[in-house]
Amino acid sequence: MYNKNNPIYIEDLVDISEEIKQCTTDCLEKLMTFEDGNHLIPIISGYNFYTKTIAQSDIFIYFSHIHETEKYKKNVIKSLKKKNYINETEFREKSGKFIPDINKFKIRDDKKRIYPYLRIKDTRTGDYINLNNYYKPLGMYKEFEDAQGYLISEDHGWELNMTIDSKEKMFDIIDMFKLKSSSHVIKKNKYTKNWKKWRDAYRTPVLILSKKALEYKDELFDDFIPSIKMYLTCKNNEISFIINEKMEYLERLPQLDILIKLGFKKENCLANKVFIKEYVDNLPKRNIIKRLIE
Repeated sequence: MYNKNNPIYIEDLVDISEEIKQCTTDCLEKLMTFEDGNHLIPIISGYNFYTKTIAQSDIFIYFSHIHETEKYKKNVIKSLKKKNYINETEFREKSGKFIPDINKFKIRDDKKRIYPYLRIKDTRTGDYINLNNYYKPLGMYKEFEDAQGYLISEDHGWELNMTIDSKEKMFDIIDMFKLKSSSHVIKKNKYTKNWKKWRDAYRTPVLILSKKALEYKDELFDDFIPSIKMYLTCKNNEISFIINEKMEYLERLPQLDILIKLGFKKENCLANKVFIKEYVDNLPKRNIIKRLIE
């Protein structure tokens, strides 16, 4: 079962050599802060890493979380138990690095406490920001008003991995995750009209269906879009990210060859459209701001 008392850091991926870890993180950070001429054009929005691997072919649904509250997690588990899905669910701890929307991204919970494992790096200086000095989203402070795209957040999270043995069960679980985990207003049907959202639900959940679900892509078209999962596994360790429209761009860059030589593999998958639109594809191009350190 998930235990947030043991956050994962990249150093904990002991099954991956230090050289490969360093090359991988350097390459992925480069893709997150990629510069093309006079523009900052992020190619990927972030990546996750795990100290436990699961056979890719065994998974139907990945329901991924980071920077969430304990109340939210408890509500998710309660619903899984109520529908008798808890025994088909495997929890994996993870951590992730990602590009936050600095004008909206909260660094403190409702009790004004900094999220315990949150770190934010300013890639212009290479330094981590002392979050004790801030209470509002960082973009609301003058010193960070031009920092969008240059800050990388790191936080601890968890993921549900579920193997589904029937189409009906898959659609039932998808409906539950889609309707209860999002703060978006989503159209309900006669079966789900009485469902309540989980407390502290995200605005946009991260819901990934593995390649096994591709045969249902036409029926899932309203909510899911074909995407690509890039992943590196070594014994018990995994590093992975989701990419969609920017894959075409990545294929023209030397970083893709670097990742493949490091051992990354590509797997087709389905991802919920809102997540892809807001967090994967919608990475704004912007003019490069003068470096803080030349």
